[in-house]
Amino acid sequence: MKNLEKPFALRDIHYQLLRCIETFIQWNGYSPSVRELVAIMGRTSTSHIHGLLHDLESKGLIRQTPGIARSIVLVRLPDGNNRPGQRSGAVGQD
Repeated sequence: MKNLEKPFALRDIHYQLLRCIETFIQWNGYSPSVRELVAIMGRTSTSHIHGLLHDLESKGLIRQTPGIARSIVLVRLPDGNNRPGQRSGAVGQD
């Protein structure tokens, strides 16, 4: 992800999480699991990452399907770049 402008009311950790998700998808071709995000971010709590993901989803930056593993899809980036058709590798996602 390029240098992100910060027009949204998000903390730095949200931007770090977005960068981790985007990089993981670019390298692997599918989205990371929550446990993988915990490890990548150097955290110990899955509930903390779930909360951050909820924040990003409420801002319309990501989309995920409850109950489906690896269902994170980047919808758009905070700098206004749309990501139509960005695939996460999740089953049933367009």
